[in-house]
Amino acid sequence: MNMTSRRGLFKSAPFAAAAAIALPAQVLSQAGPDDPVIPLYRDWTAARSEWQRCLSEKAAVGITSQAEAREDRAFWALTGAVPVSREGIAALAHVLWDLAGPGCDEGHPEFAERSAEPQSAILLNIWRGASGNGGSLNAFPAQEGGL
Repeated sequence: MNMTSRRGLFKSAPFAAAAAIALPAQVLSQAGPDDPVIPLYRDWTAARSEWQRCLSEKAAVGITSQAEAREDRAFWALTGAVPVSREGIAALAHVLWDLAGPGCDEGHPEFAERSAEPQSAILLNIWRGASGNGGSLNAFPAQEGGL
């Protein structure tokens, strides 16, 4: 997906609601110190929260652009990271869910239908297996400043 499309999707209301999720701290605390994905994932969730806050508060264009650029750098750093733990796999599954999952939160009328689409169902199962959590990726609110 090109950057213009990715940014446009992230600014849309359904994606804004679905974006505010992250892995629970107890899952990340189990990651080994050698998994390169985990610190990058934490950077991405913090940057994502900051960018979403700027968008929701209608912050000045310069501040919002800086937050967007930080999220963008964090996202692209993740695309080159290879996980070496289940926690790293779960973190990348969350990033992919955010990018290509149902695009709405659980309260949305179309969430169940969108989550049942093959790509979402498979991705959710990868996350469940890697994280050891049987719930939904949308069940964990992002914490300010990352995890």
